[in-house]
Amino acid sequence: RFDPILFNNIAWLNLLKFTDDSLKIADKMSFKATEINSTISQFLGTRAGVLISLGKYSEGVALLEGYVKPNKPVDRETNTIIGFLFLGFAYCQLSNKEKAVEYITVLLENQDQLDADDRILYEKLCTNFEDFNNMCHTINNH
Repeated sequence: RFDPILFNNIAWLNLLKFTDDSLKIADKMSFKATEINSTISQFLGTRAGVLISLGKYSEGVALLEGYVKPNKPVDRETNTIIGFLFLGFAYCQLSNKEKAVEYITVLLENQDQLDADDRILYEKLCTNFEDFNNMCHTINNH
């Protein structure tokens, strides 16, 4: 029997690398993890992050929207800061400014909850996507 935790961990490590090749591996591994068990929020979160990073914004948003709630406190288990990062980024790329601002605002207000991995992804998204970087700076300066 295959271990979905192993698949998810390999997917996450490859997501952090954020190269074309590593995102392809992350896509395969996160798919396998959620294929085996689609009820674990960490697996769904990794899968959503991978999909969004691959430009499959609507698919990733669909996985995350039920879990990430801007009107609830951010925590490490259910309403994670990384979810706000990926939703804010996805909505920015989808040109839904209102939703992007909503999620990015929560992200920036809770930056202290970004762990080392989350910070790597935040920096990669800001570095690789000027529109997202500009939106974060604009919101942060208000």
